[in-house]
Amino acid sequence: MAGLALTRSAAGDALGPLASSSLQQCRGLGGGYEVWGKPSAYTEGTKFLGTPDQHLTLTGKRPLSPDVFELEGWNPHYKFPNGALSSITNRGTGVVLSAGCIGAGLVALTGDVPATVDVIKSSWLLCFPAKVGVAFPLLFHYLGGLRHLYWDVAKHGDQVEKKGPLEVKAVDQSSIALFAGSAAVAVILAALY
Repeated sequence: MAGLALTRSAAGDALGPLASSSLQQCRGLGGGYEVWGKPSAYTEGTKFLGTPDQHLTLTGKRPLSPDVFELEGWNPHYKFPNGALSSITNRGTGVVLSAGCIGAGLVALTGDVPATVDVIKSSWLLCFPAKVGVAFPLLFHYLGGLRHLYWDVAKHGDQVEKKGPLEVKAVDQSSIALFAGSAAVAVILAALY
């Protein structure tokens, strides 16, 4: 271990400012682009390019990339389009369905399945959300898969017509229909059965 520490220390000493600049995306861990715009042994600096004197202060205020959320909170900078939300939800429902199958398998291996079902069915406060929790991911993932199959075989048109199923307006409308239809049918199925 001592040899490894010595090697790291020697590498850090040899690289100098470059060693600290390799972690620039980790704001708060120290460092900055200290060498930008400043004269060094290798360059006369970037003053001739118009680099402002407060360049380091300005770059320190830039948000990190990818810039989806604010640094201080969880407020998004951008509104996700409905197509992106439906894509993320489709992937999430796939994970939920996989986790549900694993959970059901574990209950079947280690527990008493009829007793678990009876406990859930005994209370409407448990039964209805459990039914919706099974029906919505199943419906959304299935209908999302059918939408993708349609996209694969549909005629996409050309750039002038703007009538293909992958145009922004069409994706937005199909995403809203997918969310609304899946939620409505899941609630209806949970209420009926």
